[in-house]
Amino acid sequence: MKRAFFFVVAIVILCSFPSQLLALPDGAIARLGVGDVKEIVFSPDGKYLAVASSIGVFLLDPLNLTEIYFFKQRAPIGGENWIASIAFSPDSSVLAMGSDYNTIKLLDVKSRKEIGILGPWKNQCHWVISLAFSPDGSLLASGVKSLFGKDSTIKLWDVKGRTNIATLEGHTSSVNSVAFSPDGGVLASTYLKGISLWDVKSHEEIDRFGISSNSDFCSIAFSPDGSILASGCYGVSHGHPMSIIYLWDVKSHKEIATLEGHSDTVYSIAFSPDGDILASGSGDYTIKLWDVKSHKEIRTIKGKNWNVVTSVATR
Repeated sequence: MKRAFFFVVAIVILCSFPSQLLALPDGAIARLGVGDVKEIVFSPDGKYLAVASSIGVFLLDPLNLTEIYFFKQRAPIGGENWIASIAFSPDSSVLAMGSDYNTIKLLDVKSRKEIGILGPWKNQCHWVISLAFSPDGSLLASGVKSLFGKDSTIKLWDVKGRTNIATLEGHTSSVNSVAFSPDGGVLASTYLKGISLWDVKSHEEIDRFGISSNSDFCSIAFSPDGSILASGCYGVSHGHPMSIIYLWDVKSHKEIATLEGHSDTVYSIAFSPDGDILASGSGDYTIKLWDVKSHKEIRTIKGKNWNVVTSVATR
């Protein structure tokens, strides 16, 4: 018997009306968070759902969807409050929050207290737009968006020591997404024109591929068994948007399949816990579910035409 799984979708409201006044999309059961929502993440133990928005981070009970805690991002005078990325540690004890102020804050989930700050970078014009903990929780990888196109690097942080232990260089544009392989040996990253794989111990780039696909890579995820790497993209064919999801064989780095159906940027992808289904969220206002083995679309969930789907999470 197949195990059911749940997924949650983060959206950005593209209109001037308060989101509370807008009707829920078909199939939705609740509206979570306030402000423009950037990312959503389940804690590995299933006890929390974190929602990162333009005003801070909400911690919710995923069973009854009630708010447990709200972390308000304090910004400099005249600045904004964006939390651009979030990630739970594997033991669910720490929530990392990347901001548009060149820092990563660490929150103790149980006490709700801030326990550390990583950064800032020497270059003060960074948004930390992607975060991932290693499977053993000892490392945190961060990818940045540089407002002036410089220093688009990945940093590896020692979580316990709160120190930067390595800087991975070579990207020529913003590091849109980072993900550790399930065994922790490889870090995958995406930028506009390709995918890079890095050896976590040596900090060396193993391979770079996808460059010839003529697509901009926005999101990435390993399958639970580590055999498949999925990447969400945005591309143009004959002057028309054509957003594709690529499936790659992790060992050979070769393309297995392309999943076509979205008509705008695929901002987020997530595998179901058993690895059989891939969920994707797009700027075309839809969420699609895909059968990983047959590479066929299972279902499309259509949002309202003001909802850009920026993040999906499965549990």
